[in-house]
Amino acid sequence: MQEIWKSLKDIVEYGDYYEVSNLGRVRSIDRRVNSRNGKRLVKGQILKQQIDRYGYCRVHCYLNGKGRNYQVHRLVALSFIPNLENKPQVNHKDGNKQ
Repeated sequence: MQEIWKSLKDIVEYGDYYEVSNLGRVRSIDRRVNSRNGKRLVKGQILKQQIDRYGYCRVHCYLNGKGRNYQVHRLVALSFIPNLENKPQVNHKDGNKQ
């Protein structure tokens, strides 16, 4: 299966700087940030996922020293699955939360 990446812009807070794939990986994007010596390039990278106490994979997205946790399955669903009926939950077909 080919990995497809979609931006999280307008989907979640700090989404302008992150992307999610159809395979459940989340990455930051390359961007220029202010530093003491002017602007510098920060290379994007795949975010490390952690398992929360309920068994779901989570990632932590940061911007300017502030951060927010997101469940990976929700990011994938918001980006790739149309929610025409505006349902509040995402369920795993196979019951595997990871």
